[in-house]
Amino acid sequence: MRGGVEYQKRSEFKLRIYRFGLKPSDAIHVATMKKAGTAEIVSEDRDFDRIDWVKRVWIDKDIRI
Repeated sequence: MRGGVEYQKRSEFKLRIYRFGLKPSDAIHVATMKKAGTAEIVSEDRDFDRIDWVKRVWIDKDIRI
């Protein structure tokens, strides 16, 4: 019998890969963001723009910290 939390997590993970055309590593980041309750990610990867609730933040190379 297929069931339980682990099977559900794998199914959601596969759905993100296929639905949004994400690489597995990107899907892991999105799943982690969802679980953590955050919508922002600092990345140059435009694949994250495919997900409507994710806000990708670009680092300006001219900013000094």
